[in-house]
Amino acid sequence: MHFVAVGFAPRKGDWVVGRVSETQTRVGLNVTLLGLMNCLVRKWDLSTDLRFCPSTSRWLDVRSAEDDADGSVKGVDLTLSRVWLRLREDTWVDSFNMSGHDLSCRDPDCEGSSTD
Repeated sequence: MHFVAVGFAPRKGDWVVGRVSETQTRVGLNVTLLGLMNCLVRKWDLSTDLRFCPSTSRWLDVRSAEDDADGSVKGVDLTLSRVWLRLREDTWVDSFNMSGHDLSCRDPDCEGSSTD
């Protein structure tokens, strides 16, 4: 039997593309990388332009929005948006358990931006 495989081994400092998952928590942004793996970007590693809305359980881009008087957050829902993640460690490549990966959410073309 003939077998051909393609490897994928990003290293520290590399950028990978992902999509914001539908299920979110206030702890951080859940992202699906390359349609294959899930990871959590902790809230302290996110851009200051992102805010969690407790009423919708979604992360929002609030660059051009203000909070309502009732305390609800206005902004663009990031669900299914494309984001770029820069790897801060090599360790997650060695394992597929996806626990505790140290990623930061940034756009390589526009530092501080996290969406297209």
